[in-house]
Amino acid sequence: AVALPIEVVAFAEGGQFVSHQRLTKAEDKLTLSLPEGRYRLVAFSGVGNYVVPTEGVTPKSTISQKVLSTSSSTATPGSAATALMRGEAEIRWTSSSDTP
Repeated sequence: AVALPIEVVAFAEGGQFVSHQRLTKAEDKLTLSLPEGRYRLVAFSGVGNYVVPTEGVTPKSTISQKVLSTSSSTATPGSAATALMRGEAEIRWTSSSDTP
């Protein structure tokens, strides 16, 4: 199952960070405001135990853990309580496109 919140990050064709949106409810819609161009949208789920960079981020940026699992005495040290899921898509955005 996909865990909320879902973090969606938009990168320009050259890999530069463009925009970010956090979806906190299942009924939330993605409403990024993007100028015309080509983009890579990357979505993360299960980021509650991870830090996603907010400045100077690139597709190769490190995502590091901030909270280790403490819910179980049998948890592996350094493991997250929730799996980090990631998906991505490349899109071409034009003025005639609907909101992504």
